[in-house]
Amino acid sequence: MEKKKELVKKEKESKEKDKKGDEDKKSKKKSKDIELTDEQKKEREVKANEAMKRIAAESEEQNVIERLAELEKELRRTLSLKDADHNKCIKVLQDITDLPLTPALLMKNKTIIPTMKKVKAYKASPKVSEKAAQLYYHYKSLFAIGGTGGNVVKTQEIKTQVQINININNHSSEKVEEVPVTITQTSNVL
Repeated sequence: MEKKKELVKKEKESKEKDKKGDEDKKSKKKSKDIELTDEQKKEREVKANEAMKRIAAESEEQNVIERLAELEKELRRTLSLKDADHNKCIKVLQDITDLPLTPALLMKNKTIIPTMKKVKAYKASPKVSEKAAQLYYHYKSLFAIGGTGGNVVKTQEIKTQVQINININNHSSEKVEEVPVTITQTSNVL
């Protein structure tokens, strides 16, 4: 019995020492916070603000991804064979257009581009297929332009024609012929 009492006492003493040690650590932490210079405090505050902005941006991005998934489901539902609603489909397509989509977001939702491709081929309503085609080509251009993620930039084609006269020598004493050749070069200018 006495051994048990001694063990219990030792355990209590060790727990009390641990508590005191924890309190000492906390007081040291507080004293470190007090010892920070104004510059260090500002630096910490700036880092905290940057972290909060990053978290908010990630949250906003996640909301856009979720909203896009919802709109895609709604688009599929509005064009179902049993209950096709073309006006609502156009509204859903407009809502998708209004989302701030970037190539990264489109990569996360891999089904939206094939869905737009299918809706683009929809025969029952030319308005729906036209709107889907606009979106499809817009998404395609985001990747073709290099993933700028901004608005669609319309490109102007500049055609350059060069006419070259090529002398063909047939290594004889006959007359040299000049053959006109036209080279057309097409380049896209943003």
